[in-house]
Amino acid sequence: MVLVTLLLLSIVCGSYLYLARVGDLRLVVAELVFVSAVIVCVLTLVCYLGDICAVPAAISIGKQRRIFYVLMLLALVVRLLFLLRPAELSDDVYRYLWDGLQLLHGHNPYALAPQNALVTDSARLLVQPLINHPQLVTIYPPAAQLLFAASGGTLLGWKLLLCVLDLGSCVVLAKLLVYLGRSPWWLSIYALHPLVVLEGAASAHVDVAALFFVLLSLWLAVTSNTPSVQRSRVLSLLAAVCLAVAVMIKLFPMLFVPFFYLLLLPQQRRIFAVVFGLSCVALVVPFLPQIVNATATLQLYVSNWEFSSCVFRWLRSLVNSGTESRLILLLVFVLVVASSWWKLYRREANLSSMVHSCISILLLFLLLTPTLHPWYALYLVAFLPLAATPATIAISWSVLLSYQVVAAYQLSGVWLESSLLSFYIFLAPVVASLLMGGLSLWRKRCPPRCQPRCQPRCQPR
Repeated sequence: MVLVTLLLLSIVCGSYLYLARVGDLRLVVAELVFVSAVIVCVLTLVCYLGDICAVPAAISIGKQRRIFYVLMLLALVVRLLFLLRPAELSDDVYRYLWDGLQLLHGHNPYALAPQNALVTDSARLLVQPLINHPQLVTIYPPAAQLLFAASGGTLLGWKLLLCVLDLGSCVVLAKLLVYLGRSPWWLSIYALHPLVVLEGAASAHVDVAALFFVLLSLWLAVTSNTPSVQRSRVLSLLAAVCLAVAVMIKLFPMLFVPFFYLLLLPQQRRIFAVVFGLSCVALVVPFLPQIVNATATLQLYVSNWEFSSCVFRWLRSLVNSGTESRLILLLVFVLVVASSWWKLYRREANLSSMVHSCISILLLFLLLTPTLHPWYALYLVAFLPLAATPATIAISWSVLLSYQVVAAYQLSGVWLESSLLSFYIFLAPVVASLLMGGLSLWRKRCPPRCQPRCQPRCQPR
């Protein structure tokens, strides 16, 4: 088992070394997608072997620590491979640097769009031409602005900060795996996942920072269920603050608020909601009143942006209206979220049931959203070590197919999306679910004497 696992991990490391040594990633998207598929398959096999070869509860604490140290070392190494590379697959990072430099120079980043700002220093002069949509005011919330400034307004500083937070997410996930009694090898599905490495160390997306505070809030909420009233109160307060910071880094984690709320003791829920709201307000106030300008950019994004969405395109062609399509998809999503929350509320949610609900909702979001950028799937990948399914593992890889448009744009200067690739992104989790469903059905029909191994000589009755 040890030798097989080491061999599999060496394949993962070799794959990352290959990607780190190639030229511009935009020109090798096909290779990137293939190598990423290999990495995801190998990591899934590592986790599977970790489950069937040892009962997690029987693994000694010392062995769990050794596995954790190995995975953390590998996670650090593969991130360092991409740390000094420019952000090739996405140029969002230049908006981060601009906002951070604006704040460091004493300017409110929400006051003016980059193209309207008067710049005299060399740092901002270098970044300004690289910003996408320079006519729009920044859309990133206040906590993100503080992190942008904390990085010093440099690409290396921002990547280093993200790597620290990313490795912090691995630490929190390791604690959650111990709490759930799952194999420590499941940490590898996040720590070494190509989407996390490419969107974090390579492209430096701010979602990686938000994930750390989401997972930390989750851990604090889970551990707040303690007999000590004082300790329970402090942990629930910290959970509220961390989740507020996550929401103020990227608005998407607002989706987790009602679910984390259910993990708390009933007597702590009200104070959690109050502290969460006050923390958000405290982060917003220093940027008033100019922060209101960001709402125009947010409205434009919600009503007009679209990218790599198969379901949205199909629905729009059916109803012949983009606005109506967005409203229909939003209604479906809200109803599913509300239904999932109500089921958890009725049966006293625990960590396992809550994680499964969040994973299902995140998968639904990725399938229904009109705008499916690959880094949106990071929130799903963060929950994979806790409760992965074939569909979620499949889509965590298939979203990388959308980068084909970046390759075409780099070569021809034309931004042209492929509806076929959008369909493949949608198809991957569907096929994975059908295959697993068929396999489960075949196993159930095998003679009892052959279960759970289900030997090849056994035929379905």
